[in-house]
Amino acid sequence: MRVEVSVAAFGGEATAALGRLVGRAKGDDPFASVDVVVPAMAVGVSLRRALARSSD
Repeated sequence: MRVEVSVAAFGGEATAALGRLVGRAKGDDPFASVDVVVPAMAVGVSLRRALARSSD
């Protein structure tokens, strides 16, 4: 298992950076599992929704 740590400014820049990192981690398999650690469940829900919107 590979661990990667990335730092980005708060807000849209961080969400876009996370989207790029998740896309790179998934590679050619859109159903590949990627773990993201967040400080609260609400943050995770918000990020999942933002990433889903940006993938349209």
